[in-house]
Amino acid sequence: MASVAPELTTEFFDSTLTNHFLFNDTDFMSHAYLSNITNSTASPIRPGGKMFKIVVKVVYAIGIISNAAAIIALRRGERRVRNRKHLLLLTSLAANDLVALVGMVCAMVVSEQLPWARETRLYCATRVVLRVFGVGSVCIAVTMALERYLALTRPFLYQKVN
Repeated sequence: MASVAPELTTEFFDSTLTNHFLFNDTDFMSHAYLSNITNSTASPIRPGGKMFKIVVKVVYAIGIISNAAAIIALRRGERRVRNRKHLLLLTSLAANDLVALVGMVCAMVVSEQLPWARETRLYCATRVVLRVFGVGSVCIAVTMALERYLALTRPFLYQKVN
């Protein structure tokens, strides 16, 4: 099988470097370096690689376990919490993230096992719905920040609303 890349010998580098410095050849970069980059073996942790998929699945599993543990811990300590709003917002955040992570894992497994399913409208609609959960987590976090801001900067107004 013939290689598209030029033969990499010392003569090649000597001639290209000499041409570049003597004649200021702008084609030097694209010819010498880019041909090596495109034909080199890819990193094992590249997007789409086997190792990358394993790492992503491990991160998803850690997120699912952590959010489930957070929900259980929040529900167990429900009676001891003074501020019910905190409990509601934290539980909502953990549940929202848990649903999003489980959905993303399911979408990833479906796309791996059924590659043709990626082009369907149902798959696309599912991915859009999962993005809504990501936006929902941000909205919950902003709500928590605003609630804390009001409690710290306007304590009398906060007590009236509470």
